[in-house]
Amino acid sequence: MGVIIPARQQRKEANAPSAPPLHVVFGLDQLHELINASLSQQERLGRLALRTSSHREAERGQLLDIARKFASELQCQVDVEILPGEYTVWLYGSRRQIGAIMRELTPQG
Repeated sequence: MGVIIPARQQRKEANAPSAPPLHVVFGLDQLHELINASLSQQERLGRLALRTSSHREAERGQLLDIARKFASELQCQVDVEILPGEYTVWLYGSRRQIGAIMRELTPQG
């Protein structure tokens, strides 16, 4: 037994956009890899950790202010991670943006 599909419906199905591939992602590392696979080398995601072991709020605040200034100028994202004995400010952006921040932080000489 066959199924007859009207010509108009056949044309409609032939022109319908195909669904994007489905990916199941477990965790940020896999998401990072999936996103990077579809981007050019300069657009790929980069991240930079600025870290201090100081417990002084003033020093931690100064580190966060510096990171926020870079993030604002280069349109990056900032995230703070507080662990026992360690305060880390993460900067996320394209590799081009993160590279620019690294060049600014590298001592000239």
